[in-house]
Amino acid sequence: MGIALPVFVLARQPLVAAGYDDDLYSRHRNLWIAVTLLVFFAFNFWLYIILAAITLALASTRDRAPLTLYFVVLFAAPHFTMLLPGIGPIQNLFYVNHIRMLNLAILLPLALLIRRTQRGEPPVVRLPDMAVMGFLAVMLIAHARSDSLTMLIRTAFYLYVDIWLPYYVASRAVTQMEHFRQLAGGIVLAGAILATVAVFETLKGWLVYETLRFPLGIPLEYAAYISRSEGGPLRAVVSTTYPIILGYALTFALGMYAFMALQIQPRWRRIVALLCLVGGLIAALSRGPWVGAAAAGLLMTIMGPGKGKRMVMMATIGGSAVLVLLASPLGQEIIQFLPFVGTVETANIDYRQRLIDVSMLVFWQNPVLGDLNFMANPLLEEMRQGQGIIDIVNTYLQVALPYGLLGLGFFLLALLTPMWAVWQARKRIVQQNGDAERLGRALLSIMVGILIIIATASSIGAIGTIYWLTAGLCVAYTRMLHPVKALSLQMAVKRPKPGTRSVAATATAVQRAIASDKPHGRQ
Repeated sequence: MGIALPVFVLARQPLVAAGYDDDLYSRHRNLWIAVTLLVFFAFNFWLYIILAAITLALASTRDRAPLTLYFVVLFAAPHFTMLLPGIGPIQNLFYVNHIRMLNLAILLPLALLIRRTQRGEPPVVRLPDMAVMGFLAVMLIAHARSDSLTMLIRTAFYLYVDIWLPYYVASRAVTQMEHFRQLAGGIVLAGAILATVAVFETLKGWLVYETLRFPLGIPLEYAAYISRSEGGPLRAVVSTTYPIILGYALTFALGMYAFMALQIQPRWRRIVALLCLVGGLIAALSRGPWVGAAAAGLLMTIMGPGKGKRMVMMATIGGSAVLVLLASPLGQEIIQFLPFVGTVETANIDYRQRLIDVSMLVFWQNPVLGDLNFMANPLLEEMRQGQGIIDIVNTYLQVALPYGLLGLGFFLLALLTPMWAVWQARKRIVQQNGDAERLGRALLSIMVGILIIIATASSIGAIGTIYWLTAGLCVAYTRMLHPVKALSLQMAVKRPKPGTRSVAATATAVQRAIASDKPHGRQ
């Protein structure tokens, strides 16, 4: 609280000025505080899950921007996982964690509402939906061939809650630039709190949320991940449970910051917000997110109007930062962690390269449909680490080995087709709408960063949730800028018939009527 509350105070004025509704900001801040108090004072994992689910479910039904609320509280509690015990002959039901609880408490009611209100509306972007459904179908068929009925039902539940719900809600719930601004504000706010706590953890040498494992009854996981080298700085994790997930989440927040940065005033607060997010990214000491964030930032710089000025500014700032790093002892230490030039834990890079080589031998044994039992393949035994695990630190391999080329193809289509749709939509408005163009550029940059980072990490924790949400936001952006809708709105604004209400005015009136009748209407 001592770290987060000052962030809430400092962030309020610039985020409200950038489009985050003032009343929503207060409401979401209070719910973040409520979730934090619940997780620290529950002293029981299941008690926390039940109380938080009830609180957030009730709050989201009365919230005008429930998806923004989802992002604000996404990292308010640690992503610990526990197996829910079964009843009678069913020994265990399914694994529960903070993210899955949020999906059921916030996204599921919102998805049902969207389904009712948008029934009969023809989809604007079909291919991404088909790709995601194809990916889900390939996985279900693969599990149906080898799993029991109970396991198959559990797998279908996981696929719906963890993949389809985030994608579906994000692709349908955001329909206006106002929604995107509020959403970006919520993501930046959550990222600022994450980053500030991350810097504290590294400087103090204290993983704040890890102290909850004992009172909540959560077993200690792989402690080797928390430091880069013996005697080196502690790698921050905050509530994400792994440093690489922290860096990945802050890369996502930096992308949304890039979209709304120009609206953050005064200028010094904009700079403080950037330094805060970058500081948290550095505190994770995770190379993959550093490379992904650098690629996303470069793409954000070299695309769009005014790129020449941005490139000069980036070169100046980057050059100055390099000189400072070279001149300072702290900078010299950070350089040792950099990929390709650093010397600390180069064995991790060697492991990833060897993993690809060995995994390809396994892959070509079942290239089309894959093998769900690939972990039992003797070829992978040489990749078993000191902790006794074979760590598939590559999402593409994690998909290709059990589901083959068919599964990998649908997975790539599910991520690449939304990017292509954003690229096409952005080209149509690049000179007409600066905010929409910048948003499209930010979404493309985030997706490029994600595609790079997931090549260095498996889809654990919030990693999969974020890339499915981002794919959904790309689809929502394309739906918002669909040429037929844009043309109808433009004609209504330019040539309203005498004595009649324009399409824009009618849409506004309908939204107000829905908002007064249904809790989720405005979203």
